[in-house]
Amino acid sequence: MAVIRGFQGADIVACFDEAPGGGDIFDIDAPRNAPAKTPASHLDKLLWHSALFQYEIAHGPTDVTVTHTALATETRHWGVTGSVGPIVGGGSGANIDYAIMGKVRVTDILLVSHGLGYVPKAMVALDGRRLPTGYEIQYSPSEGSRQVSFYATSSGIYLRETAIAGSTTLSAISRTYRVMVFRTRTPDPAQPLFGLVSGVLVLARGIINTSRRYLRRTGAGDSPFALNMGRTIDVDNGYMRTASGGVVVTETGYAGSMPAPPYVQVGV
Repeated sequence: MAVIRGFQGADIVACFDEAPGGGDIFDIDAPRNAPAKTPASHLDKLLWHSALFQYEIAHGPTDVTVTHTALATETRHWGVTGSVGPIVGGGSGANIDYAIMGKVRVTDILLVSHGLGYVPKAMVALDGRRLPTGYEIQYSPSEGSRQVSFYATSSGIYLRETAIAGSTTLSAISRTYRVMVFRTRTPDPAQPLFGLVSGVLVLARGIINTSRRYLRRTGAGDSPFALNMGRTIDVDNGYMRTASGGVVVTETGYAGSMPAPPYVQVGV
């Protein structure tokens, strides 16, 4: 049977199944309270712990539409002079224009400014699932391709776009990204270990406050966000397969066999 206990001095509140060995229920060092003292060593007995990251929502979910601009293929000129004879479309002094495949442009695009002053945890979703690193959002045999990843700084959440032009111009496209940013809390000595403040439940010196919003478990399909419990990216034969929230996307040419990992669907 699970118990919920708070431990003065350690500023810990936890809900857990007791470990064997007994001891004083209020002593953090008692064997029975080992899941509260060292949660990483007793995950099988842990239901919740204040030392875990709580996924308090600081911003979002917010939909941000980005117009990814076109990228023209690179064209170079070859000047021909002398006695080599006439060139189709021009005389002996004509220029030949030819395309250079694989022109690359890397662009950082601001999605949201969070103003937290530190690098937070964040989630970005696209196409009904969390955005993996290097996700291909555009491909054409002639136009080329476009991949995006996201990253966080102390001021904002950004996309890093890599656009690669082919033998023709990579056309502009628009995509809508859903963004959530999470706040990291530290204990506040002025807050109670376990109590009510103005009718609001506060735990672990303010680590939890029921007036705030937290990520929660949702039903399958209720949210594009998921906590994946295994490997989400595989590269084979120069091509990639990604999997998140049970959704698998496989690039043409991939010949591997990575399955989608187990996951927990989460949302607001």
